[in-house]
This record gives sequence, structure tokens and C-alpha cells, in this order.
Amino acid sequence: MGVIMSSALLSVEENDNRFWLIGPTFEFRKIIKRLGGKFDAAKKMWFSETPDIASQIVIAVDRHVEIQPAVSITENIIKGKAIYKGHEYFILQDVLKGDKRIIKLVYKDGSKVFHPKSADDVEIKAKYGNHPRSIYSLNQFETGIASIRRELEAH
Repeated sequence: MGVIMSSALLSVEENDNRFWLIGPTFEFRKIIKRLGGKFDAAKKMWFSETPDIASQIVIAVDRHVEIQPAVSITENIIKGKAIYKGHEYFILQDVLKGDKRIIKLVYKDGSKVFHPKSADDVEIKAKYGNHPRSIYSLNQFETGIASIRRELEAH
């Protein structure tokens, strides 16, 4: 039937009178199970039997991520910016191990850290050299730049 709701992390699709949770469910399996979600071993997917339960799960997962970011937003740990699959992320790590390039990215709000499947798919937009930045300072800077642009466009 299609997507009936979505958030930054999860979406819910109705199919066969079940409400399937789409997204990174593994790391949230305890929350999903506690709220009444069920696991379909054959499909290797979580689902709920009602849209209300699915909605509660999506909200709880979003709140959990808001409460517990994957990385500190105030530590100077960001090494640069990159584009991956059309989205902008911050770079936590970009190193060569032997002949393999290892890149670790983090969402711009600090909520999730991941390694792209292939470093070749990552476009580096900025590198901060020996002066890593914090997520907080970078987001404040971008907010300030956006404000200045709006003021200039208004005049």
C-alpha cells in the first residue's frame, strides 16, 4: 500500500495488514520489542499489527536518538564535510589502511555514525586539516551564514 509515515530514521509501510518498519531497526530492536513490535524471521524485518503501535515506535526511536547522540556535538572531532548519496555529512575519519581508504561519517546533528560501503562514493567537500571542529560550531556557522544571506537578499 505504501509509506504511511516516516521520520529521519524510520518509515512505516503498510502491506498485508502489517505495518513494516523500514530503516536501521537493528540498533533499536529493544525499543521496538518493548513497544509491541514483532520480528518476522523469514523477511528479517520488524512490524507492528496496528498503525498506533508503529507510530509509537517511530516516535520513541526519534526521541532516543535526540537524547543520546552518537557523538558529542561540542568536541572538536569533525575533520571535514562530505557528500554521500546526495546528502551532506561531517567526516570523523578519513585514513588509508594499507591500500584501502576508510571513511567514517556522522549525520550533521551527531545522531548516527556510519562507514559508507565504498569510499569511492564519497565526495569530499571540505577538510579542516589539523584543526578539527565541533558539530555545534559548524552548525552555528551555517546558521549565521544563512541569516546573512537572507539579509543580503532582502536589500
